Order: sequence, then C-alpha cells, then structure tokens
Amino acid sequence: MSLVKKYSFILFSNLIIFFILIIFCEIIFGYWFKQNNFGIYMRSERNKIIKYSRIQYNNEKIDFIYKRNFYGFIGEEFNPKDVKIIFEGGSTGAEIWKPREKSIVGVLNQLLINDNISKKIYNASTNGKSIRGYAYDFKHWFKKIPNFNPEYVIFYLGINDRSFPDDEIHRFYDRQHSTETIKKIRDYIKNNSFFLEKIKKIENKYFPKNTIIYEKKLLTNYIKTLIILIIQ
Repeated sequence: MSLVKKYSFILFSNLIIFFILIIFCEIIFGYWFKQNNFGIYMRSERNKIIKYSRIQYNNEKIDFIYKRNFYGFIGEEFNPKDVKIIFEGGSTGAEIWKPREKSIVGVLNQLLINDNISKKIYNASTNGKSIRGYAYDFKHWFKKIPNFNPEYVIFYLGINDRSFPDDEIHRFYDRQHSTETIKKIRDYIKNNSFFLEKIKKIENKYFPKNTIIYEKKLLTNYIKTLIILIIQ
C-alpha cells in the first residue's frame, strides 16, 4: 500500500470515527428524542443575549443586556415549576430597548418585592405578537416546557391587536416559525442539537451581539406608529 493510500485510509477512518462519536453524543445529550423538545418553534427566541448601548438625549450612555433563557423567556434561567405568573405581550411587553429593571415586568416585580409578596412575573413577550400569538404560545410553546403550570396570565394587549393581517410576515410573529421547508429543517436542527447549543452558549458568553440605540430614533418611531394608528 502506497503512503498516499495509507494516510488517506487513516484520515478517512478517523473521520468516520469522529462523525460516529458526534452522532452518538447528539443521541445521548441532544433533544432529538425527548418528549418536550421545541421542534421548529421559538428557535430565534431561545438562548439569546444581546448587549445594548442606549444613547440618551444628553449623550449619556446606558449599557444593559437583553437576555432570553433556554425556555425562551426574557431574563435569567429558571425552574419551570416555580413559575406562577406569566406576562404575555408584543414588543411593548418585551421592551428590548431598555434595562430589565425599567421595563413593565421589571417595575411590577419590584412592586411585589416592596409589598413583601413572594411572587414573580415571568416575561413571555415577543416582538409583533398579537392575541393570535398568545393562543399559539399555549398550543406550541408552553406545552413543551416540563412542569410548567402557571396560575395567572397577564395579557398586555395593544398595537398588534388592532387587526389580524394574514400575510406571512405578521403570521411569523405569532407562530414563531417559518413555513419554508429548508428553514424548518434548520430550526429543528438548531433547537435540538447538543453541540450547536454549546456553541451558542460560548458565542453568547464571549462574542455577544452588540447594538447601539439612539433615543431620538426611538421617539421618531413612536411618532410614526402613532400617525399610522390615527390614519387607520
């Protein structure tokens, strides 16, 4: 056997062993065959960290982190059995443009603490979601979370509920998954892969996405939205 064939055989054999080990680890540690795997749902809203820098009118900069945990909720990781109150809303409930303690849910939780009430509100808001999306959440999202039995649900209704457009963009915000086959396959793999989950955690820890928000731009967007609502 020539050296080229010998080393080619060794390389090929090692690659086969490597891929077998990957598949074995995925089967054991991944979520592929677990009853509560997320399937194609909520892929873009899970295990998410974005660092924001908000530039105020006086040029003061406020740095904060927008985080969505393993289960897709805004904030830190939690034990699902501890969740008794959830908050459902759209972008006005998610409030990705401000620190958590300044958000609606953050303020409400602080009021509970001030009144010595041992309850906490967990934020399930996602951008663009309407009442239709709330129904989808219970059908496709919450039932995937083990030991998840909230006693109270706060629905924050607003701009997204003025109508129910049936185009693909608006339906995506409610369904939280794509209708394209190739994207469904992508989302299913990313949601269930053990190794991709670990890579995502490393990325979030050492290479988080950075975004700058200008307060003047936020105000301009609010005014545009208000004008649209008045016209309609």
